[in-house]
Amino acid sequence: MKIVYTFIISLFLTVIIGINGCMAGSRVIKGIVYNSEGKPASGVLVTADHSKDKFYTSFDGVYVIKIDSKTACLKFKFHDREEKLEIAGNKSNVINFGKKAELPPSSQISNPK
Repeated sequence: MKIVYTFIISLFLTVIIGINGCMAGSRVIKGIVYNSEGKPASGVLVTADHSKDKFYTSFDGVYVIKIDSKTACLKFKFHDREEKLEIAGNKSNVINFGKKAELPPSSQISNPK
């Protein structure tokens, strides 16, 4: 009887450790893609190496993609070009791409009357 309990506990611990090992290898990245004018870009295809996931950005440029721990770059495919972003060593779960448009200082904004 003691052997059966030992076997069941060993099997249970092996399964738990195996599940933790599999889940530790991936993470979810999200962010906003900006076009060349600094505005959120919709319809951009976002992919990652070592991942089967792909995601089209929404109307506000937002994407969410699951990547592997081995992923070294994200690829952004616009309608007229394709660009890569190296993310090796980047541990952040929020990665924006492109340059956001700068707003003019509040003193330069005229208030209509």
